[in-house]
Amino acid sequence: MVQIVQELIRQLEVGTRNTRLALVGGIVRDWLLHRIYKEPWNGPGDLDLVVEFSMESHVNAHALAERLISLHPEEITHCHYYDKYGTAEICFLWGTIDLATARQEFYPEPGHNPVISFHSLESDLARRDFRLNAMAIVVKDSRWQLLDPYGGQQDLATGWLDFLHHRSVTDDPTRLIRAARYGARLGMTLGHNSINQTRGTIDQWPWKLQSDLTSDQAPSALTTRLRIELELLFECRYWQGSLHLLQVWGALELLDKNLQVNSYISLKRRLIWGNRLGISLLLALISAARDPVTLATRLQLPKNQIQWLRQVEKLQELLAFTEGNNTVNSILLSGWRPSRWCRELETRGWHPEVIALGLISGLQPRRPLLRWWFRWRHIKSPITANEIIARENFSGYRLGCYLRQLRWDFVDSVG
Repeated sequence: MVQIVQELIRQLEVGTRNTRLALVGGIVRDWLLHRIYKEPWNGPGDLDLVVEFSMESHVNAHALAERLISLHPEEITHCHYYDKYGTAEICFLWGTIDLATARQEFYPEPGHNPVISFHSLESDLARRDFRLNAMAIVVKDSRWQLLDPYGGQQDLATGWLDFLHHRSVTDDPTRLIRAARYGARLGMTLGHNSINQTRGTIDQWPWKLQSDLTSDQAPSALTTRLRIELELLFECRYWQGSLHLLQVWGALELLDKNLQVNSYISLKRRLIWGNRLGISLLLALISAARDPVTLATRLQLPKNQIQWLRQVEKLQELLAFTEGNNTVNSILLSGWRPSRWCRELETRGWHPEVIALGLISGLQPRRPLLRWWFRWRHIKSPITANEIIARENFSGYRLGCYLRQLRWDFVDSVG
């Protein structure tokens, strides 16, 4: 694998004689951790490379991607170009290479997408999130040279995650989600200045986000980009440590104040329980917000998941009169037979995940909801539709109602 990567980089270098090509990102960080600090090395994985734009030879990421495609037509499964940002993603059978034209960035407003222009390798490193990610290995004339203008090696040695600039969080608050991912995986945490920047920025709240703003009007770093970073976080096996770091840093307030003040143990229990019931970790987290539907809409979750959250509110209304053990309604509910619970939960057009969300949200009474989830909903009618048709003159809607009632009666008998 290493030999394959070295050969690909050599082939790319041939096409960049008048400019510089560099390895950047995680491969540089992980290689240094292995080479200097003896951390385990799992191979190069996906590659991130940056090339400086050359006006003379018109070298850029797109041109280098075309070169690789011409040299390896059988090994490349597909290639995506993002000309607005000067990047190309090339998918090989063994992994992915991300090629980028070196650029500098300017954020016109906090949290919005940056305005870019193609520039030098140093400018490209200066736009990055953390000092440990602002390192590069420059490949020139078959020689590899480390470029570390901001002290990334020092952060690796001390275990600190430090932002590159004093406006890093203001410009892009999703950097906090990445910091939590790196921190949990590498055993690092934010440095003192970065902690102060985080808390000061959140207290100041420079982003245009009010309850009456739609997701189209809110900055992208608090909508789609924030959701994508959270999905990446929850895909990692270190997600519990990442979630804990976000709360320690006060960063869960980016989502919802209720999530920030909630105890970590309570949030972790909810997410683990939800995952066992088939609820995604992100959806389970959002369900703990003060207004889950508004937060899910802002993050642009799938429409069906937003609908589930709305239906949880309806489930809560159905069960609301159980509050208070001595009320008449509570007594009536405690006398509901399994068939009644099945009828109430199954005839309102609710997806089963609605009940799961209600369970992890602590809705009461809990025992019949659990029994419905694990047992009652799986019980089938003792008589099939074909058997009913053969004996009775039923069809269509009438057949469906009859079959459903037979099943509910059977649930009572086996309960």
